Amino acid sequence: MVGEASQEVMTGIGETADDMDRMYQETLLALAKAVANAMAQLVLKAKNVASTTEDQGLQNKVISSATSCALTTARGLYQGGGSNHQ
Repeated sequence: MVGEASQEVMTGIGETADDMDRMYQETLLALAKAVANAMAQLVLKAKNVASTTEDQGLQNKVISSATSCALTTARGLYQGGGSNHQ
């Protein structure tokens, strides 16, 4: 009953289920790109923070931690995105 009513509303405003699926996928892609950009910024900022110390080991640890976070996030996006490339 609710599904039929939802379909009627979408049809009434000119949006089919396929249109909604496409819009949903486009939104998810835009959000994934935003997360990827944020992670890239995280790594760049980590490099800036790391450059404030003379300790090479500490620099490497800061950069490595940020890079690891970005890679883990990317894996989560890839696996959670419903891709068949797992």
